Amino acid sequence: MDAADLLSGSEDGVRALAAATVDAWKALLEHVVSQASREAPAELVLRLVAIDDTYDRWVSRAASAAAKIESPYFSTIKGALRPFGRWLRAGVELHAPASRMAIEAHLAALAADDGADVCDRLVAFAETLSTSAPVDLVARAWKLVASRSLVSDPGVAADAARRAEALYREGNYVQDARVARRMVAGALLVAARYEDAFAILDDAMREPMHALARIEAAAQLDDSAEPKVFERIDLASVALWGHASSPEWVRALGALAEAEESPLLWARFERALEGALASAVDLEELADEADIARTNGHAKTAAAISRAANED
Repeated sequence: MDAADLLSGSEDGVRALAAATVDAWKALLEHVVSQASREAPAELVLRLVAIDDTYDRWVSRAASAAAKIESPYFSTIKGALRPFGRWLRAGVELHAPASRMAIEAHLAALAADDGADVCDRLVAFAETLSTSAPVDLVARAWKLVASRSLVSDPGVAADAARRAEALYREGNYVQDARVARRMVAGALLVAARYEDAFAILDDAMREPMHALARIEAAAQLDDSAEPKVFERIDLASVALWGHASSPEWVRALGALAEAEESPLLWARFERALEGALASAVDLEELADEADIARTNGHAKTAAAISRAANED
């Protein structure tokens, strides 16, 4: 199969792409990388949208195929995906601007954008979606606002996460709503509104979240943050996925209590530590968290965890 068939929107060709057929993807990806064309043509875009109106899945198929391709035009998966993503996004925004794929492509581009004004552009984009787009995509936009503004403006992050939670609940996306609710609490932690945050987390953290929430949380850590702020971000990160007895939660809570020199937070840490031990937590994992606390300069927290683990 050659690139010309694919670019013309051949149904057989696009179905081969949908099936992640390596030969079809090799022809298309090599064309995109070597020819440096600005956007996918209308014929191909409209056929892609008709078969699967989901940008994320087309990029996933491209990545799966690229991993199996040997080509003189690219040597890594990223070397193929970056130009392909830009090319596909430009095509769908031009030729199918109202499609789900176009919205997903724009959100993906904003998520990868490191520009100083990206949060403002995210808010503006989310606002434009509010009356027309599928509810899960509008929620995803507000969730992205919350994630990107967590450190710079936790108040904006909390408001955005609340909007995302409400939209996910409206669409009956239960797991996503739970993550968004935890994001509200995380933003409140970063804003040092601890009691408001714990009013949410005492209920929300009775069970752990799915693995994706942990991946999302890791992206929020900021090693350059000043002391106390880093501990708040660290605790907010664990709050996205952990449960009340998670060793990571216990350690992060103790670290914040120690940094803030707060008796109330320390008492909460001690209760969390007691709860972890009562839940038969893995003592080796708890010891590892004590080592992390010690390495990060939280000697009091490390000592308390080590002492409790050794006594149990």
